[in-house]
Amino acid sequence: MSEIPNLSRRLYEIETHRAVVVADNISILDAAKDLEKVGSEAVFVRLPGRYSIVTKNDFARMTRKNISPSTSISNAIGEKMLIAGTLNESVTDAIVKMLSNSVKHLPIISAEGRLLGYITINDVSKERDFILGNMCSYNLLERQGRKIEEPMPTGTIQQAENCECAILIFEASDELGRIIDKITGGYGYSHIAIDCCEVEKETGKRLMIEATSNGVERSYQDRYGSRAVERVPLLGIDCKKFCDSVKSKIGQQYDITEAITLGLVDADDKQICSGLAKNGLKDAGSSIIEEIIRRRGSLGKNSVIVHPDGKVFISPNGFAEFFGVPRRGGPSGTELVPDLSRLGNILEKFRCKSQTACYRIEIRAENIQITNIKQDAQIPLGCLLITDSAIKNGAAEKIKEKVNTDLGQDCPVGCGCLSMPFGPITLAHYREHKKLMFEHITGLYNLCEVEFDIDFDIVAKGFLGICIRSD
Repeated sequence: MSEIPNLSRRLYEIETHRAVVVADNISILDAAKDLEKVGSEAVFVRLPGRYSIVTKNDFARMTRKNISPSTSISNAIGEKMLIAGTLNESVTDAIVKMLSNSVKHLPIISAEGRLLGYITINDVSKERDFILGNMCSYNLLERQGRKIEEPMPTGTIQQAENCECAILIFEASDELGRIIDKITGGYGYSHIAIDCCEVEKETGKRLMIEATSNGVERSYQDRYGSRAVERVPLLGIDCKKFCDSVKSKIGQQYDITEAITLGLVDADDKQICSGLAKNGLKDAGSSIIEEIIRRRGSLGKNSVIVHPDGKVFISPNGFAEFFGVPRRGGPSGTELVPDLSRLGNILEKFRCKSQTACYRIEIRAENIQITNIKQDAQIPLGCLLITDSAIKNGAAEKIKEKVNTDLGQDCPVGCGCLSMPFGPITLAHYREHKKLMFEHITGLYNLCEVEFDIDFDIVAKGFLGICIRSD
């Protein structure tokens, strides 16, 4: 068993590096000479009421940008914010602060605002490697010497009926999970498992496939007890290809190196928990990973990382935020959506004189099609697809005009948001999965007023919207 570092150790227990302080009017060249003279990794610029840090990497960037060496150091660094710690701060908090802000040097400031020195990420490498090395790991207590005995699946595996493969996204429920959550965006999640619709015949218990420090293995879905989990069905995905990819990883090692580097390694024969989902989606031919990469700027900091060599890291938070599951910290629970029993009450709000009908609305650029779906479904859902180009071409007004003209103005239209960015859903797919679709509509009608009013910022991200109309 590897040694467990003391994560509660305080920064005053760590030997700091000497802080070299320079005036704000000194030139870049003279500041670099001072840095070399004392063999430091950084110099600190004294500014009115504060300090700023300039590292060796900062000097290298100035050279690459052809900034004149005679430029004053304060002009070169601009309004760079100083990320700092205090003597009484824990090593864990310091690591989270450095990793979440992508800095390798942490100045230590006294209560009076005096610069005492600095530490580097390498000074706390043992704690850093332990924290990141336990990403997607459930057995922290076991590693601390308190053995956890829990049953694992040993019976006959069979497929569950009426089931779609899914990604299970678990909340950050313990101290280690919350640390990982903070480092990777702070959305509230720290673990991912895969539901391939497998059931243990003898016990009837649902199974999942996950990567922990034990490696990739099957386990029971209730393994984590009351730990909240969100289930994201992969509608529109080739579940066989996806699950074949995930199952092929069973028995592979947990990739501690990839965890520590947040996806820089991406080894084929090793896995981390979110890597199972990422690789499975790629092997299934899905474009979801490319879409997550495209939208990473709107997701939490460090939740999705694209390394310079092209390797991609997507954290549990990255998947959770992309799929639109609720941010953790609110009410706990596994249901993303209203219960089917509420359907009558929902429709009553939009009741008109005649019977209920549903419409499938597709909008591509300037072409708007509204099709009445024959009433053969108990759950009247219509699919709404709005592309970026449609929004740029003023589709909002055209939709409103089309609906009012074709469907009449005497009856309101309500809408919601379905967090599944997989493109249009065909009518056949809708009929086959209408119950499952309804069960995973988040915030039905929350985006709309009584009249037809879509939140285009949300729909523009590529999500499907759901509109219901009583006719």
